[in-house]
Amino acid sequence: MRLLRLTMAMLFTVAMIHPSAITFCSDRPGIVYKIARVEGFYVPGSIPDTHHNPGNLVFTHQPGAKPGAHGQLPGKLRFAKFKTDAEGWLALEMDLAKKKYRKSAMRKAWTWMK
Repeated sequence: MRLLRLTMAMLFTVAMIHPSAITFCSDRPGIVYKIARVEGFYVPGSIPDTHHNPGNLVFTHQPGAKPGAHGQLPGKLRFAKFKTDAEGWLALEMDLAKKKYRKSAMRKAWTWMK
């Protein structure tokens, strides 16, 4: 797990220096936009919009993120807040890449987006 975090942090650093150097989830490029639409990223004033967080990701110490609003999250959970939209998009792509690496059953999660 530590190696995976280190790898993701290195990828984030490279992508911030030269964003075109890394492409995630190339077999499903449209899914990131679908997730952003469903999560409300394109709605002005929404948490995903104000937090530059197209995936509406929960804060888990992602590179470049700070804890944001609670929203309707239970307990001490907070949404991740990024400085720019580019960082938020990268975090979403990294999240999907991590789930793909872990062979998560993303198909189940994506059925409600169709």
